[in-house]
Amino acid sequence: MKKSFLLSIVFYLAFAGVTFAQSNKVGTGSNFYNSFFTKSLAISSSTGPSALVYVDYSFSDDGVVLALNNKGYTVTVATSWSDFNTKLAAGTDLAVAFAQNNSASGSLNLTTVQNYITGGGKMIFASWATGADQAYANLFEAEFTGNTNLNNVTVSNPLIANELTTNPYALSNPGWTIFSTGLAPIGNGIVAATFENDEAAIIIGNNGNTIMLGYLSDTPAGDANNRANVFASVLNGMSAPLTVPVSMFSIILVFMLIALSVVITKRKAIFS
Repeated sequence: MKKSFLLSIVFYLAFAGVTFAQSNKVGTGSNFYNSFFTKSLAISSSTGPSALVYVDYSFSDDGVVLALNNKGYTVTVATSWSDFNTKLAAGTDLAVAFAQNNSASGSLNLTTVQNYITGGGKMIFASWATGADQAYANLFEAEFTGNTNLNNVTVSNPLIANELTTNPYALSNPGWTIFSTGLAPIGNGIVAATFENDEAAIIIGNNGNTIMLGYLSDTPAGDANNRANVFASVLNGMSAPLTVPVSMFSIILVFMLIALSVVITKRKAIFS
């Protein structure tokens, strides 16, 4: 009986380890970001805005740091999710967080992200974990559809499309189980790009302050310069104007005010 109980405990711990520490990586190779940890990277004489970056794993140069430096950002790469949480709470002009090998759940502090976004912070996020990270996606006015491993992105937002060298652009899987995830907008989320199945690939939310990507940072096909071009283009979407529905009442009110202004002007002309 005691032996059976001990075996049950061992089985449970092994199952929990697999369930809660599931890895998305199936390919081999070192993490590109190991070379950046603890460093503050900036272009020469940069006095631009600050950018905080954490990518838990990337098979190659994803162009994120390169794009940010080219845009004039002073870039700090966090060493872990814990370090990212601390630095995000302290404040930054832009935050970039990609949960690519493990889910963000339990590591990226949801409340810290929510407070940052609610306070008007700008943030770009992506994750492969369509189940575990749904709550994070919701903060970006997006949700996972459940469809994965889509291959082509067509950008419709003009500010993002303007700088792209190729549109649509292809995705390539460098060694992930899941390398792209279909998205759908919620709340006031705006679709800025779509996959080949017409699901969202990029969603702008929170009045233009957040962007959720439906693909991992190292998946745009080509070299690091091409991926930097894609990410730099995505950054342009931060200032994209959002389409806000105008109610019929507002339209009628505007016309009434215009008509009233015309009447008052004519009456003044008659009696003057």
